[in-house]
Amino acid sequence: MTSEGSDIISYLPYEIKELILERLPIKDVVRTSVLSSKWRYVWASMRKLVFDDKDFITDEDFDNMFAEFVDRFLLLHDGLIQKFHLMMEFELSETIDRWILVVSRKKVQNLKLVLSGPLDDMYKTHSSLFSCHELRHLCLENCSVILPRNFKGLGKLKTLKLHDIDISDDDLIYLVSSCTQLQQLELIWSENGNILDIEGKEGQKLTISEFSSISISANSNPIDEDMNLTIGSACVPTNLLASQFIVHMKVCDGVLIIPQNFQGLDKLETLDLNNVMLSPDDLENLILGCTQLNEFSASTVYGPDELKIHSNSLRCLKIENFKHIHLVAPLLHDASFNLLCFEDNCKDDTIYRKFIERNLELLEAMEDLYTILTPTSTFDHLVNLSLTVKFGDLLSEFALFCFVEKPKAIQSLKIKAISSREDLPNIWRFAILRDSEIIFDQLLMVRFDGFLGTANELSFLTYILAASPVLKKMTIVPVEGQLQKSTRTYRKLLKSKTLSSEAAITFV
Repeated sequence: MTSEGSDIISYLPYEIKELILERLPIKDVVRTSVLSSKWRYVWASMRKLVFDDKDFITDEDFDNMFAEFVDRFLLLHDGLIQKFHLMMEFELSETIDRWILVVSRKKVQNLKLVLSGPLDDMYKTHSSLFSCHELRHLCLENCSVILPRNFKGLGKLKTLKLHDIDISDDDLIYLVSSCTQLQQLELIWSENGNILDIEGKEGQKLTISEFSSISISANSNPIDEDMNLTIGSACVPTNLLASQFIVHMKVCDGVLIIPQNFQGLDKLETLDLNNVMLSPDDLENLILGCTQLNEFSASTVYGPDELKIHSNSLRCLKIENFKHIHLVAPLLHDASFNLLCFEDNCKDDTIYRKFIERNLELLEAMEDLYTILTPTSTFDHLVNLSLTVKFGDLLSEFALFCFVEKPKAIQSLKIKAISSREDLPNIWRFAILRDSEIIFDQLLMVRFDGFLGTANELSFLTYILAASPVLKKMTIVPVEGQLQKSTRTYRKLLKSKTLSSEAAITFV
């Protein structure tokens, strides 16, 4: 190439060259020197450096090769370092200390150390790490943290993430309290750190997981910014439930106790409970006290068998593993329900006997089911509905019936079927008799996963096809190995009554 016009890659702006290098493994970055003379030393002034020893795993003696590469790279580097990420198997402290000392002198703003190795032989952080006063983001994983005596804080730090670290309670409290601009704090297990004090912090996002106990003080100086709170493996501090500034709260693997003087969380918009223990009354009071709640997710909540939701603000709902559900949410827009194994948990076995006894009217038994699952009277705003259904389990199918007969605005319906069987009556054959005027006049898309081709499943799909005038697409995903049976079912569906002339039925 002899002209600037033909050698485009050599004359790219420096900023573009740097963006290209940032997307390459660091080992390949140096090799760009051979592209042309104008690329020879571009890598030497890169501001964002990511070193991962996995890039060297194919080399012989890769541990030494990696260490020598980082040494040489930092020695030849010219300029400031904005980001320094190091992922490697920990062996020698002196090596990492040397690298941290170099980057501490280059005004690093984003520092991440992810060091694999045994917990009884962690890397002990070098004092130079805590002299990086330009740091905005710090992440330490599998390290032993000891603050130097002259440590005065990291005044510009906004994000602090500590995963699997060994740190004393006093050092943890002082580290957090001295970072006056901290906006995001994430603590995932600490060998010794059990107590955290965030009094007076402007923390917008707080994640605490896998601690044996937590004590959070936020009373004397209330948090004056919106907070995102995630807590795991602990009892949620009751004083935080008095904060009126929590906007997003997620509780995982913990215990939640609602205090008697609970006044509600007026700003809470999203609530996620996963593997949480709490009483039925506490769950109901918590939801009632969140007047601005927009999204609620609950999975494997220990304590209540019955879920009662009364919310005039809720728009997005995802729940799993509750036996009984009472739902009043008139503004609900998106809903996902995992309603499984009702048969095993049903307290009233007489309902099942009613279905098995041939001489009893099915519709009468269906009315009895309303005492076990009580949905709201209307879902006028429900657009997207997703349900996990056990076809052949009476109550699971009836839950599906309750939800599909109510919505007026539903556009997308997704069904995941499991454990089908055919020894119970087919309620879908009677559904039209119960209310022949049900029409899904806005339903556009149906997806059915886990299709076995049973009579109940086929009747359900036929029921939907016959009541959906604007349906565009019905996608059926059969269980592996059931393609032949699904093909026969496909032919039956094509022959069934279809209200929409544009409905396309596909098996994938």
